[in-house]
Amino acid sequence: MVTNGQLTATQRTGLKTAPGQQLEAHAAAAWDRMWDAVLAEANWAMKLTDSYRPLAVQERVFLERYKQQATGSGPYGDVRNWNGKRYVRVNGAAAAIPGTSNHGLGLAVDISDVGGFGSARYKVLSKIAPRFGWSNAAGRTINEYWHWEYDLDTDPTGGQPVKARKVTIKQIKAMQVAVHTDDDGIWGKNTDTATMSVRAASRWGGSKFPWGYDVVQRAMGREPSGKWGPKDLAAHDKTVARMQKVLGVDDDGRWGPKTEAAFQAFRAGAQNRK
Repeated sequence: MVTNGQLTATQRTGLKTAPGQQLEAHAAAAWDRMWDAVLAEANWAMKLTDSYRPLAVQERVFLERYKQQATGSGPYGDVRNWNGKRYVRVNGAAAAIPGTSNHGLGLAVDISDVGGFGSARYKVLSKIAPRFGWSNAAGRTINEYWHWEYDLDTDPTGGQPVKARKVTIKQIKAMQVAVHTDDDGIWGKNTDTATMSVRAASRWGGSKFPWGYDVVQRAMGREPSGKWGPKDLAAHDKTVARMQKVLGVDDDGRWGPKTEAAFQAFRAGAQNRK
């Protein structure tokens, strides 16, 4: 059982892209993947000021910003009750009541160099983050553009560490043909997006599309329509079967655990080719 602010050493994973910072294992794997994508696509090496936050740190941060006050709402109109006592925020940004922060579950980060809600970096990150289960939705509600949270249920990557397999140029071309992208033998952004869009539609049974309907429809060889229907489901299964043949697993058209494992190993190997 995971207790907020009291994660054990085995429940925390160090971030390869942010030495000294830790997150829950799935969030850590997803963060490192997202960091790589942001660097590759936006030439931005994101920096963190905070990640996992132990209970003692949550308490310190809370007491730095909130003071006990019997009446009134303070300069920010932010009143909270903790341990049976009434607190009012008197300085700094809002802070969760100790023991309730997503930082305490290892599922949140604070990014120091985003620049603001209207910045180019914020816009780029907002487009890339959903591909890895990260979002600023909660941060927006408290006016914090730097606060991003992870949700495994919305993570197309599954948050699992990946072991790369050896992949040939011929195999990459075959996968590109399967998802209707240019078969140049290079695993670039278009190939990655096409394959991941089919995977995402598979994982969510056609209810989640991180890149929109049009992207996955093109990957399936269909004319983009902006909506998802029965013909798309049939095309989806055929596309998955074609991908499965390249991956070397049973081509039943269903994206199960074996297909998932094979795809992630294939993708990592293709991305690592020099």
